[in-house]
Amino acid sequence: KQWSVRAQQQLPHVLALNTRRTYNKMLQKFQKFCNLHGYNFPPTTSHIMADFLCEVADNSARPKSQLTVATSAISCMFDIIGGTNLAQDACIKKLTVALIKTQSIAPRIHTKVMPTNAFTDLFLSWPENDEISIKLLRIKTITLLALALMLRPSDIAPNAKLFRDGNFHSLEFTCDQLKFESDGTLTVWLHGIKNDATRDGFQVNIPPASIPKIDPIQTVRDYISSTESNRPASRPVFISLKKPFRAISAATIGQDLEAAIKLAGLEGQGFSAKSFRPTGATMAIQQGCNPDNVRSVGRWKCREVFEEHYVYPKVGHEFTDAIINNMES
Repeated sequence: KQWSVRAQQQLPHVLALNTRRTYNKMLQKFQKFCNLHGYNFPPTTSHIMADFLCEVADNSARPKSQLTVATSAISCMFDIIGGTNLAQDACIKKLTVALIKTQSIAPRIHTKVMPTNAFTDLFLSWPENDEISIKLLRIKTITLLALALMLRPSDIAPNAKLFRDGNFHSLEFTCDQLKFESDGTLTVWLHGIKNDATRDGFQVNIPPASIPKIDPIQTVRDYISSTESNRPASRPVFISLKKPFRAISAATIGQDLEAAIKLAGLEGQGFSAKSFRPTGATMAIQQGCNPDNVRSVGRWKCREVFEEHYVYPKVGHEFTDAIINNMES
């Protein structure tokens, strides 16, 4: 197409890095399948893709996510190389639905919600913020923010890239994205995160906690103050513990969250860094917070996704009696 080198370099970034990696792995599987069965790759007839999707479904108890990846990756490939897009074939779409219906052998299990009092008890047992190590203070800060803001690790350590001066640079979560308001609330701007495809970003606000020792706003203030002398010129909020000081990655954020789970005595119960987002949302709903406000702070654009995938309120103990004991004879 005679595109410039720069345009060629930037085009792949239409997809997030993790998405590209996932698609590449699936396309490698598709290529291997074609080679094994003596087909040209990429194939030109739908029966080859149909058989590949059947194989994908055979390898999963709940094949929906893998089938979605397969059809999306293959569709993306054909968009670039041209030719008939087999993933858009009407019968292929129907087959995908049929495979999901006939090969899902178990229902979706919601992500387990953590007992947040375990973290409250942990942090109340610690000394004041200026008396604990920077490592523990960072763990505490990230944990409290993850609960209050319903964060993914990559929300405060974005995987997004910026193109400047002919090179790609990692996008950082910086101190400029935090504003401590006069009324005690904290305004946070999140940019380049998972569901920020348009790069409009998200502005969210949280009020302070009533107990200063477990207040995420005071804790982040104390963390920034304690690490200020080591902060690089770009001013990332969360930085490494040793020289050369730099912004930490989403993987390190995840490690800190899993360290908090262990310190809180919740290790080995199926919790992970991914548990903080649904935990924060569920606890807010259970405590009577307005669902629309919770969805706004948690940055869910789609109400359906928010309600079906992230919020799992438990009914009260009176629920069954309220139904059974009030049934008319």
